[in-house]
Amino acid sequence: MITLVHEVALPTNEPADIVNNRSSVRLEYEKHFLENYYFRFDTKLIGFYANDHQAKAIDNDLYIKATCREALMQYSSGPNVTDHGVYFSLTS
Repeated sequence: MITLVHEVALPTNEPADIVNNRSSVRLEYEKHFLENYYFRFDTKLIGFYANDHQAKAIDNDLYIKATCREALMQYSSGPNVTDHGVYFSLTS
């Protein structure tokens, strides 16, 4: 599944400058194959534009951040299951 998102947010107090201005694309993929294998991958790429507070914090016109939420390969045979993968974000 591919998810596209754009977010724009204004603060609740004055001045009314844009606080968040970002776009993201998320890719989620999972597949069972060869009867005993399962693969899952979940990653997200976010682009923070010049007037987003995160891009302003590093004084950049475009700040790009990538995260990998999950990358997993699983093998199962009868009652036995073996997982090999990561379950963490690659960025903070």
